[in-house]
Amino acid sequence: MARIPGLVILRRRSSFKAAAGSGIYFRCSLFLIQAYLGSEVGVPLKMVSCGITASKKVGNAVYRNRAKRRLRVALRNILPKQAISGGTYVVIAREELILCPWKDVLQKTQEGILYVNKRLRKEAKNARVS
Repeated sequence: MARIPGLVILRRRSSFKAAAGSGIYFRCSLFLIQAYLGSEVGVPLKMVSCGITASKKVGNAVYRNRAKRRLRVALRNILPKQAISGGTYVVIAREELILCPWKDVLQKTQEGILYVNKRLRKEAKNARVS
Protein backbone atom coordinates (compact mmCIF):
# COMPACT_ATOMS: atom_id res chain seq x y z
CA MET A 1 0.00 0.00 0.00
CA ALA A 2 2.94 2.34 0.36
CA ARG A 3 2.99 2.82 -3.41
CA ILE A 4 -0.13 4.99 -3.42
CA PRO A 5 0.90 8.66 -3.45
CA GLY A 6 -0.45 10.56 -0.46
CA LEU A 7 -1.07 7.45 1.66
CA VAL A 8 0.71 6.77 4.94
CA ILE A 9 0.74 3.32 6.56
CA LEU A 10 -0.13 3.29 10.26
CA ARG A 11 2.58 1.65 12.34
CA ARG A 12 1.98 2.87 15.91
CA ARG A 13 -0.41 1.19 18.29
CA SER A 14 -1.57 4.63 19.46
CA SER A 15 -2.93 5.37 15.97
CA PHE A 16 -4.94 2.15 15.96
CA LYS A 17 -6.26 2.94 19.46
CA ALA A 18 -7.25 6.47 18.39
CA ALA A 19 -9.34 5.01 15.57
CA ALA A 20 -10.98 2.59 17.99
CA GLY A 21 -11.89 5.45 20.30
CA SER A 22 -13.30 7.71 17.60
CA GLY A 23 -16.73 6.10 17.50
CA ILE A 24 -16.94 6.20 13.70
CA TYR A 25 -17.06 2.72 12.25
CA PHE A 26 -18.61 0.43 9.66
CA ARG A 27 -19.19 -3.18 10.62
CA CYS A 28 -19.93 -6.07 8.29
CA SER A 29 -19.31 -9.81 8.27
CA LEU A 30 -15.99 -9.40 6.41
CA PHE A 31 -14.27 -6.62 8.35
CA LEU A 32 -14.61 -3.59 10.57
CA ILE A 33 -13.58 -0.10 9.38
CA GLN A 34 -12.78 2.54 12.00
CA ALA A 35 -11.96 6.11 11.04
CA TYR A 36 -11.19 9.56 12.39
CA LEU A 37 -10.02 12.91 11.06
CA GLY A 38 -6.41 13.59 11.92
CA SER A 39 -3.08 11.91 11.41
CA GLU A 40 0.03 10.70 13.17
CA VAL A 41 2.59 13.14 14.50
CA GLY A 42 4.79 14.40 11.68
CA VAL A 43 2.35 13.50 8.91
CA PRO A 44 0.93 16.40 6.85
CA LEU A 45 -2.81 16.95 7.31
CA LYS A 46 -3.51 16.45 3.59
CA MET A 47 -2.25 12.86 3.69
CA VAL A 48 -4.51 9.83 4.13
CA SER A 49 -3.44 7.24 6.70
CA CYS A 50 -4.45 3.60 6.64
CA GLY A 51 -3.79 0.56 8.81
CA ILE A 52 -4.80 -3.07 8.37
CA THR A 53 -4.85 -5.71 11.07
CA ALA A 54 -6.07 -9.26 11.56
CA SER A 55 -6.25 -10.93 14.96
CA LYS A 56 -5.63 -14.59 15.71
CA LYS A 57 -9.40 -15.12 15.57
CA VAL A 58 -9.03 -15.00 11.77
CA GLY A 59 -6.80 -18.08 11.85
CA ASN A 60 -3.15 -18.99 11.66
CA ALA A 61 -0.49 -16.78 10.06
CA VAL A 62 -1.28 -17.98 6.53
CA TYR A 63 -4.95 -16.98 6.84
CA ARG A 64 -4.17 -13.67 8.57
CA ASN A 65 -1.70 -12.74 5.84
CA ARG A 66 -4.19 -13.72 3.12
CA ALA A 67 -6.90 -11.59 4.74
CA LYS A 68 -4.58 -8.58 5.03
CA ARG A 69 -3.38 -9.03 1.45
CA ARG A 70 -6.97 -9.06 0.16
CA LEU A 71 -7.80 -5.93 2.14
CA ARG A 72 -4.63 -4.20 0.98
CA VAL A 73 -5.53 -4.74 -2.69
CA ALA A 74 -9.16 -3.69 -2.16
CA LEU A 75 -8.07 -0.50 -0.40
CA ARG A 76 -5.47 0.17 -3.09
CA ASN A 77 -8.35 0.22 -5.60
CA ILE A 78 -10.79 2.27 -3.53
CA LEU A 79 -8.92 4.71 -1.26
CA PRO A 80 -7.33 6.91 -3.94
CA LYS A 81 -10.79 7.75 -5.30
CA GLN A 82 -12.86 7.77 -2.11
CA ALA A 83 -10.66 8.78 0.86
CA ILE A 84 -11.03 12.12 2.61
CA SER A 85 -7.73 14.00 2.85
CA GLY A 86 -6.57 14.08 6.44
CA GLY A 87 -8.58 10.94 7.24
CA THR A 88 -7.23 7.93 9.07
CA TYR A 89 -8.72 4.52 8.34
CA VAL A 90 -8.16 1.26 10.25
CA VAL A 91 -9.51 -1.98 8.79
CA ILE A 92 -9.77 -5.07 10.97
CA ALA A 93 -10.20 -8.35 9.10
CA ARG A 94 -12.68 -11.04 10.08
CA GLU A 95 -12.58 -14.75 9.37
CA GLU A 96 -15.26 -14.67 6.62
CA LEU A 97 -13.04 -12.42 4.48
CA ILE A 98 -10.78 -15.30 3.50
CA LEU A 99 -13.40 -17.33 1.63
CA CYS A 100 -15.61 -14.49 0.40
CA PRO A 101 -15.79 -13.89 -3.39
CA TRP A 102 -13.56 -11.03 -4.52
CA LYS A 103 -16.44 -9.06 -6.02
CA ASP A 104 -18.17 -8.99 -2.63
CA VAL A 105 -14.97 -7.88 -0.89
CA LEU A 106 -14.65 -4.90 -3.25
CA GLN A 107 -18.33 -4.02 -2.93
CA LYS A 108 -18.32 -4.15 0.88
CA THR A 109 -15.06 -2.20 1.07
CA GLN A 110 -16.41 0.60 -1.10
CA GLU A 111 -19.69 0.61 0.80
CA GLY A 112 -17.83 0.82 4.11
CA ILE A 113 -15.49 3.63 3.02
CA LEU A 114 -18.42 5.68 1.69
CA TYR A 115 -20.39 5.19 4.91
CA VAL A 116 -17.45 6.15 7.11
CA ASN A 117 -16.70 9.19 4.91
CA LYS A 118 -20.28 10.39 5.31
CA ARG A 119 -19.92 10.18 9.09
CA LEU A 120 -16.51 11.92 8.99
CA ARG A 121 -17.92 14.81 6.96
CA LYS A 122 -20.83 15.14 9.37
CA GLU A 123 -18.44 15.19 12.34
CA ALA A 124 -16.21 17.80 10.67
CA LYS A 125 -19.21 19.98 9.91
CA ASN A 126 -20.42 19.75 13.53
CA ALA A 127 -16.94 20.59 14.80
CA ARG A 128 -16.81 23.75 12.66
CA VAL A 129 -20.23 24.91 13.88
CA SER A 130 -19.31 24.50 17.56
